[in-house]
Amino acid sequence: MAAAPQLNLVTSGPSLNWTLNQILECVDAYVDTLDMIESDAERIQAEAELDTYLAQLARKVDNTVEFLDFLEARQTTRKLQVVRLEKANKRDTLIVERIEASIQRTIETSGRDRLEGSHYTLRLRKCPPSVDVLNMEQVPEEYRRYKVTVEADKTKAKPALKDGESIDGLKYVTDKKRVERA
Repeated sequence: MAAAPQLNLVTSGPSLNWTLNQILECVDAYVDTLDMIESDAERIQAEAELDTYLAQLARKVDNTVEFLDFLEARQTTRKLQVVRLEKANKRDTLIVERIEASIQRTIETSGRDRLEGSHYTLRLRKCPPSVDVLNMEQVPEEYRRYKVTVEADKTKAKPALKDGESIDGLKYVTDKKRVERA
């Protein structure tokens, strides 16, 4: 009868910074060799260490899911912050425009060329020539610029691809996987 393989039994257990893969490799190694251990004392020790690895695996899975949840919550918060900041910027832009229009009216109606404060001076400065669009429908073709965004209509293509139709540049995918947290 062949001797059972010598296990290099680790008494300290898995490290907290081990990856899921490292822990799973150890669990698999213990499970694969557990039946080959003949000594009751070594078997009890190996089972205890296997339990330690299984507990660490459960903690690692839970911590990984909690970290993923944390990152997604942070992304959601940032998206909301972007929306909030964009609204605040738009509001501030409108306020600046109203104040500047009021200053312009004040300078023009007062007949002055400037308004002086203790630290700052306000004056009107002529802008360089520019073009305002009054009616885009009337602008000749040679003075138009087009911005086009092209994307595949995946919703429309999916039933056709599912029914076996071949569409150049598109592929019906059934083996894609994503991580689901339960």
